[in-house]
Amino acid sequence: NNKHCYHWRNTKKLKMLTESLKTLFNRDLNQLKIEIESYQNESNIWTIQKGIANSAGNLCLHLVGNLNTYIGAEFGKTGYIRNRPLEFSLKDIPRAELLSKIQETIVVVDNALNTISEEELKKEEIALKNIVDFLDMCLENNKEFELTGGNKFTISEFDDKNIKVNAPRN
Repeated sequence: NNKHCYHWRNTKKLKMLTESLKTLFNRDLNQLKIEIESYQNESNIWTIQKGIANSAGNLCLHLVGNLNTYIGAEFGKTGYIRNRPLEFSLKDIPRAELLSKIQETIVVVDNALNTISEEELKKEEIALKNIVDFLDMCLENNKEFELTGGNKFTISEFDDKNIKVNAPRN
């Protein structure tokens, strides 16, 4: 009887955690869509400003690639095969296609998190936390820039330890 109660609590906790993760990813990916939509001149999505290493379009592709690789393929077993160099070399993909890729990623992340087991979640807890922290940082920096002058953020460089955020962009 105690064993059954313990399993029920863990199952309930897992469901709450995965629902929270889905909410966070959904929120932040929808914010990314708003950012891509906010460019008045679509070609500026692919412009690299002085002192910034990558365009917003390439960073969008990189984020979509990360989520499809580390959540979609790992947890959802989607079979996604990443081509990381293309995330940074592709240019001038239409805004509508970027928005479609973001929307597809929302579905992939939701579906993948629906299939995650308690064992997988425990094993990958740090990786998931790092992804959520990264998305939260992006959103928080965006809010800060909007509050202090209406400028939008761009993420120019990031690795496992550092994220460089720049503003403004037009």
